[in-house]
Amino acid sequence: MKVVFAAAIVFVFQVALFSQASDTALRGAIENDRSSRDSSGKLVLLSAGEHLERGKIYFDNRLFPQSREHFYKIIENYPADPAMSGALFMTGRSYYWERDYSRAIPYLDRVAREFPVTKDGREGLSFKGACHVRLGKNSEAAKVYQQYALMYPTGEHRWCLSQHDRRPP
Repeated sequence: MKVVFAAAIVFVFQVALFSQASDTALRGAIENDRSSRDSSGKLVLLSAGEHLERGKIYFDNRLFPQSREHFYKIIENYPADPAMSGALFMTGRSYYWERDYSRAIPYLDRVAREFPVTKDGREGLSFKGACHVRLGKNSEAAKVYQQYALMYPTGEHRWCLSQHDRRPP
């Protein structure tokens, strides 16, 4: 009984700390965004890393339009930056969470095609299949899941490790 009580206390403490950190990060991102706008209110161009960091904070707090504002900056201005895979994936996921599956698919497809050896690419392909299912396009979903099974037979990175220089079929 004492162990269960102690575990519950630790869990509550961790949740409180995470919430507090998340709230602090969100307040910081909002404040930084206020000071990072031009005279017309448009978000200025920051480093890809800064856009990704702020976008993730908004994404984690389910403020998807605000997160996409940062992800679009990466997509439009930093095509070769390592942040691109995360920006594409989280843009697609944000539309997925908003149940706008048709808008999610192009971003998920792109991250799967351009970054197949990354976790974002692998998960992008999986979520692309899920979008097709939710749109009632079962034959398209089956093709995507078949491609996934061929590329990632274990569901993890074995394909990535053995096929790192090859593009998916």
